[in-house]
Amino acid sequence: MFKGKYGELLPHQTMIQDEYRTNSYLEAIDNAVNEDDIVIDFGSGTGILAMWAAQKAHRVYAIERNPVTAQMLIANIERNEINNIEVYIGSAKDFMLDYPALEADLVISECIGDHIFENSMVVDFLRLVKQTKAPKQIPSHFMLY
Repeated sequence: MFKGKYGELLPHQTMIQDEYRTNSYLEAIDNAVNEDDIVIDFGSGTGILAMWAAQKAHRVYAIERNPVTAQMLIANIERNEINNIEVYIGSAKDFMLDYPALEADLVISECIGDHIFENSMVVDFLRLVKQTKAPKQIPSHFMLY
């Protein structure tokens, strides 16, 4: 759908404007996050899910590998004066190498588009869950059709 265009604002606006999709993620986050939780938002994009989780979580790690998108993420966090989100610019693999002992309570990922397989997003998501021993994940399961 947006192959190679995630450094532009349009794909992120389009996804956020999908009310059913966005509200489903926000509701799942509301139901999953507790105030002492450590949350990882993998493929954070412009940060809507990370910022939503940060309202309740103790700490959120927002992983975004696209440097242009990461700047949008940082700007959104600053505009909203949120100070419990740590932005990590890089891949999930690099994050896991840099934080080998980090344990998380929840890993979130909006696995979408060409990233699911071409960029091993699903595999990286599952590796993050395993390495951080996260008992909760959003999405909680995948189904292919």
